[in-house]
Amino acid sequence: MDIIENAFNYEGFTSKFSLAVMKNLCSFLKEKNKKLNTAEIGYYKGRTTSLVLNAGSENHIIIDRYNSPLEEHLNDSRVRFFKKPSRFIEPDLYKDFGSLDFIFLDGGHNRTDLWNDLSLANKLLSYEGILLVDDINYELFPELVKCLDEYCALTEDFFKIALIDSRQMILARSESFLEYYKYCFFFFSN
Repeated sequence: MDIIENAFNYEGFTSKFSLAVMKNLCSFLKEKNKKLNTAEIGYYKGRTTSLVLNAGSENHIIIDRYNSPLEEHLNDSRVRFFKKPSRFIEPDLYKDFGSLDFIFLDGGHNRTDLWNDLSLANKLLSYEGILLVDDINYELFPELVKCLDEYCALTEDFFKIALIDSRQMILARSESFLEYYKYCFFFFSN
């Protein structure tokens, strides 16, 4: 079974197109870096977790303040759960896992939570990593776009590459922006 179809066995809101983009980004990162360490900041019911694990993630971190129903059913040594808001996660988490290559950010949907999630992602993401921010252009959360814009302008660490399904923003660090921009441009034009 294709990993995108497999991911659809789990509840969630992420579309097949978004999953295809995530799959290709993870494959590209794994081929480029010879490894793939991933994280989700914020979590729903396992759709994106299934995708990144099946795309070859060697270590996957799930950070969420709520109890995860998946934790009881997922028996995978590559996954580690942290049941607390991102602002309480120690930034030296990378000592256990190495820096992260891909982070899917779908945490709190208010300005303060997004700022905290971006700050943690900034500390954990490798210099060649990709950050995918969910619900960034969703009409129910208009303050998130402004928050993301302000964070990017203030830190100058992330550059926007593309908006997927009008809801998810792909970002890369300034050092690797051009390479990923070219890759995404090629992917989206085919």
